[in-house]
Amino acid sequence: MRKILPLLVVLPTLAHANLDKFISDSKIKTTLRMDYIDLHSNGLGSESFGFPDYDMGTWAQSAKVALTSGYYADHFGIDIDAYAVDPIGPQGEGFSTREIVKADENGNPKGFVKLPQLFLKQKFMLGDTSVEFFEGRRVLKEYGGTSVEDNAAMSSYNSLTSEIKNDNWFVKLGYLMEYSDSDEDDSSRLETPEGKGIDYIATSDFNYRNGDNEYRYYLTESQDYMRKQQFRYSRLVSPEVFSVPGKFTAVLTWQQGLTNYKNMSATNRMFDDDAMMLELNAELFLDDNYIKFGYNYTDASRKGSLGKFVFNMADGVQGSQDSFTSGNAWDYNNHREHAFLLMAFHDFTDSFTSGLDFRGGFFSYGGDTVTQGEVSFVNVWHPLSIPGLSVSFVAARDLSFKQAFDNTPYMVNGKFQRSKGHAWVSTIMYSF
Repeated sequence: MRKILPLLVVLPTLAHANLDKFISDSKIKTTLRMDYIDLHSNGLGSESFGFPDYDMGTWAQSAKVALTSGYYADHFGIDIDAYAVDPIGPQGEGFSTREIVKADENGNPKGFVKLPQLFLKQKFMLGDTSVEFFEGRRVLKEYGGTSVEDNAAMSSYNSLTSEIKNDNWFVKLGYLMEYSDSDEDDSSRLETPEGKGIDYIATSDFNYRNGDNEYRYYLTESQDYMRKQQFRYSRLVSPEVFSVPGKFTAVLTWQQGLTNYKNMSATNRMFDDDAMMLELNAELFLDDNYIKFGYNYTDASRKGSLGKFVFNMADGVQGSQDSFTSGNAWDYNNHREHAFLLMAFHDFTDSFTSGLDFRGGFFSYGGDTVTQGEVSFVNVWHPLSIPGLSVSFVAARDLSFKQAFDNTPYMVNGKFQRSKGHAWVSTIMYSF
């Protein structure tokens, strides 16, 4: 945040400019929210690994006030978000793993207040191209290989970022220096899983659209720890080409461990040198229905144990969630895992949508075929008579495998051991 101070000194020199648009174009949005999670697992690991029966239930209420300013002198502005979160009702012993409410020094739930966003913004037009600069703490959703936790409060980054847009291009550039998790009220330095400091995460994310074709390439690197690249191609198809309107997408994501990654102990390295994921999916857009199919294959070799693709670009820092293998209950990105997705949603009315989300996968380990999966029944209600109200309810069941904290499966007589759980999740939001 110290980097903001020089700009705060410069702004008063523009006092000759008219403040009318800065004030008249400013907007304040208030959001009230309640999150309830009843989440149980009967075996994240064996008795020796811990957590043989785990309650991760949590319940919280929150409020958010977001100020989006207009532009001073047509170029300069400031955005501020403020959250207040409080626990309500009983909490499971593993409530803190959901990052909804904060745990105090004794492990008890407590409320908190945070500013997930406080940044200066600058905007310039070069012909039909908009060039924007942002400096400060900012929520960065799907910014190359990084993203944010969207819980009762949102995670964010202390960063220098820029966005360039026109009819065909959307480019996102970022230099990220600190991270504030969704249940933390302050920022912390970026680190490897073994506590070695990471000075920055640098990312460049290029998106190009030309007619029915969409292209994306990003390169994200956390200093001396991890490098990640993604190539994505999508094509929209019309009913004249295919029987129903749809979208087909192919994605290749590759990551490489750098010096500080390779120097970590074997238990903290989820893959040896590099890892890759290939994903294919198809979306169908019908009158009142949405259907999506997906297939993903992961290659993440690891000596002596089960390898896994790593989403996070630093320890505890949310990685990109643009792959369906980052599931609601489990991740489906183990070495040589074949993963599948089926989503089907129907608009019963203009206000109510309901459907199923199924994800599953299988791979071989220790001579056995390990399977895992989850199914979620999703319902969303947004009444037209109350435009700012949204109510969602999800009921889910999941099956996976018992494992150690380093992803090693717990095997008995050459057979993997089953883990299973359930979740009831509800979120009520009202914005005005």
